[in-house]
Amino acid sequence: VHYVKAWQLHEYLRKHGTYLGWSHHWFAGYPINYLYPPGTDFFINAVYRLFFGAISFSQAYAVGFWWFHLLTGLSMYAFGRRVGGPHVGMGGWAYTVEYGVWPQALSLNFSLFALCSLPTLVERRSSAALGWFAFWMGLAIITHPIQLIVLALLLVATGLAAGFARDV
Repeated sequence: VHYVKAWQLHEYLRKHGTYLGWSHHWFAGYPINYLYPPGTDFFINAVYRLFFGAISFSQAYAVGFWWFHLLTGLSMYAFGRRVGGPHVGMGGWAYTVEYGVWPQALSLNFSLFALCSLPTLVERRSSAALGWFAFWMGLAIITHPIQLIVLALLLVATGLAAGFARDV
């Protein structure tokens, strides 16, 4: 499903210059990128563009899928190092690969990078840290809708911290 969504975006962007539209490739018609966030599709298409057509779209999907796993390790390490040290555990192959829900984990990678920017935001109150948080959380939200719940919980927790903790 995710391969077809990325390919469909690739074809539609090339022909129409927009990422929103209508396709007749699925069912009796399908509203492209209205029902599910397109972040994963953008990610795969960016990988394809990065190689300037030297690889096929299928190969770009494979490379993007491999980079997703590298990004998972990098984001987990960055977050683990930020909250407790350099020792981080990983897992979830059956869930992300066999069940095919790797875009959810990709969005988690982006949200972990967003969380890494929060201590700097609290310590220095810099607009750059706020910008990085917005950038990473924005990527997370357009990649999988589960991050809307994460963001909502994060905002509630931040509000409580601001109300009850000193220097927040």
